[in-house]
Amino acid sequence: GWVFAPTLAVAHDPRWGRTYESYSSDPSVIRRFAQAYVKGAQGTFKDDGNVVTTAKHYLGDGATDSGRDQGEALVDKATMINVHAQGYYGALGEGAQTVM
Repeated sequence: GWVFAPTLAVAHDPRWGRTYESYSSDPSVIRRFAQAYVKGAQGTFKDDGNVVTTAKHYLGDGATDSGRDQGEALVDKATMINVHAQGYYGALGEGAQTVM
């Protein structure tokens, strides 16, 4: 099977209509969650219950200007990498197979 998870948004603006998809505004929490989720869901692909995971959505989606869904993330490169990319590092480092 294939799942469209984990969602890795680091939500900072409560006006963003998808804050419910974010597990935290702390990037280290998102990174650890991503690692654990991928490890638990994918395992080693030996068991029937293992699935292919998807690191999602777009990088920086939790940082859109004025909380606009599908808006622009007006952050500098360092913030994008050190805050909003942390979940992707965790998920991909643990072997997530796809990215949305």
